[in-house]
Amino acid sequence: MQIKKRKRVKTVREHPLRVPVSQKNPTGITIRDKHLRLLKGTYLDFEDIETVL
Repeated sequence: MQIKKRKRVKTVREHPLRVPVSQKNPTGITIRDKHLRLLKGTYLDFEDIETVL
């Protein structure tokens, strides 16, 4: 029996996103709204991060 890897869902804040330059968006930069991101495999807890630092 294979062990399933857990996927953790993380909320990502608003951030600038580069897009192709167009007549509608001449700067080529837009704001990406808050969205979800899946992290594969294991993840680090706060205590794990502290041990690395």
